[in-house]
Amino acid sequence: NHDIFIATPATNSITHWILAVILKSLPSKKLYFWTHGYYGKETKRQLFFKRRMFKLADGLFLYGDYAKQLMIKDGFNKERLHVIHNSLNYLEHKAIRKQALTDDIYKNHFQNNLPTIIVIGRLNKRKKLDFLLNALAALNKVEAKANVVLIGDGEDRDNLVQRSVKLGI
Repeated sequence: NHDIFIATPATNSITHWILAVILKSLPSKKLYFWTHGYYGKETKRQLFFKRRMFKLADGLFLYGDYAKQLMIKDGFNKERLHVIHNSLNYLEHKAIRKQALTDDIYKNHFQNNLPTIIVIGRLNKRKKLDFLLNALAALNKVEAKANVVLIGDGEDRDNLVQRSVKLGI
């Protein structure tokens, strides 16, 4: 019984295509996609599918102005493109961080006081997190030692775990 739907589109998902086509055929229903939009590095094939899927939506919620500008340049109506950034209230979160208590979780886990690099996100090959692990292994061979924590899941998780074991990190 909803009139407005918000989805995170995936051009390789038949479910998203079916949802978009059905809602497009129902004038009383609205569909918005919450997406990164264009990255600027898409292949022609990726652009082809993104363009068609995004055109089925009544509007797009984008993470940044860069994507909006790319999409306007590609012919999208700027009135349908809404930049919401990463959807966090930055100033509020900054104030919360100032009040946050410090914690020894990483010191206790790693049994050291080294700087800790934290990555939060999907663990996929596109992010090239294996480069980070290689860099950490190289750093740990010299004076500039550090720890790394990857928070998330994804198709590259098992490879990253195996890589870190192989590198001894």
